[in-house]
Amino acid sequence: MQEALLSEVSRYVEEARAGSEDALPPLLAACERVLALAPEDAETLRAKLTCLVELGRYGEAEALAAELGEPARYERAYALYQLGREADAMRALPADLSGASGAEQTLAAQIKYRQAEYGEAARLFRAAAEQAASEGDGTAAEHYTNVLASLVLSRDSAAATSYGASLAAGLEAEQFELAYNLACAHIGSGEYSAARDKLAVALRACRESLAPPPPEPANLFDSWKKAKANLAEPLVKKLTPHQRQAFLANAALLSVAMSRPEQAQAALSAEAAPLALLRSGAQFYARHGRCPPLEEEEGGPIDAEALEQATLPRAAKRAADAAPADSGRAAAAGGEGGSGGGGEARGGRLRKKRRSRRSKPRYPKGFDPETPQKTPPPDPERWLPKRERSNYRPRKKDKNRIARGPQGSTSGAARVDDRATTNVKELSEEEKARNRAKAEAEARAEAAAAAASAASSKRSNKKKGGKGKW
Repeated sequence: MQEALLSEVSRYVEEARAGSEDALPPLLAACERVLALAPEDAETLRAKLTCLVELGRYGEAEALAAELGEPARYERAYALYQLGREADAMRALPADLSGASGAEQTLAAQIKYRQAEYGEAARLFRAAAEQAASEGDGTAAEHYTNVLASLVLSRDSAAATSYGASLAAGLEAEQFELAYNLACAHIGSGEYSAARDKLAVALRACRESLAPPPPEPANLFDSWKKAKANLAEPLVKKLTPHQRQAFLANAALLSVAMSRPEQAQAALSAEAAPLALLRSGAQFYARHGRCPPLEEEEGGPIDAEALEQATLPRAAKRAADAAPADSGRAAAAGGEGGSGGGGEARGGRLRKKRRSRRSKPRYPKGFDPETPQKTPPPDPERWLPKRERSNYRPRKKDKNRIARGPQGSTSGAARVDDRATTNVKELSEEEKARNRAKAEAEARAEAAAAAASAASSKRSNKKKGGKGKW
């Protein structure tokens, strides 16, 4: 099982060396599984340390490198450098860097550069560049750039220009950073023409190195189809002016990339058409005096005294309209108008001032404004509700008034026959007949009285002065 894990680690290591960053997390997991079986495996520990550094987990990497000791001093110094602990990183490196490796010299130079010790950084970068050149390493040009940057920041422009002259001819044409640093060195020495030439070389090298790769014809054709669909007639009506302008600009760029200058010219002409129409309209209004120019640009200086002496346009117009009326009034009055005549002449135009009527003050009841001391003091309970005042007397209940019962009940219905309800004694047939006759007589009397009262009320309500029979 351990051999299978080691083979897996070896496979991930090869993928990581090939430049695959996706292999680092599984490589770290495989290292953890191997170390669970063999905690002292040196190769696996080195692989784990490298994974931690590459993944940016510098705290864990520094702790593991401290456990490994001398074999991992460079990794520990690099982790401390990334953690911002430059002094500890410098102590982790060997004191004598003359026999150190190129990586250790480069790291020491970076630490000195960060600590603003540019002279020492330039010396270490130069030693690392010489070692890289002797070993045939491809990082020599990068070291040359760092040497020039350190010399320029150390205010030693003469040494920087001499070091740049000692480099191989045409090297700055390949590295735009190197050409830029050489231009800075010439500026520090006052050689501005040489600095301008180096800046031109740096700009050309930067454009060549950072230029995007040419697009493929298939991608260009697909993009052109999308741009053409965006500029279709049904969709153009829904676009805002800014969106249509952006689509036309993209279509022009695609036409240039596809070597179709006619299409690019057509797209640019369509983009410039609204601007040309707006420009012609502005020229028309300016030609006919419909658009007077502004006296002051927005945000320009404003003269406070000029504004104070300026005449308002409407005030000038009113004064011009009032002048003929004043002259006519003076002529009609025979020259005796004076200052009052103008006011009378303008009376037809100006609104007459109304006299303000002062309403008489309203005083409380019984208050005499001439002798306010004789006025009785106001009632202190005047703000209380009427029922809460001390002098309030509620209305007495009318005992003679017939009480009203629930809905549907009447006063006649309340009268009951006591004998019929309370006498539980059984009546004889004669008594029943006598009571029945008495009740019928009372009913006939009540009916006759009601008919008589109705007839009398009808006679009293009859209209007077109507058409009579006689």
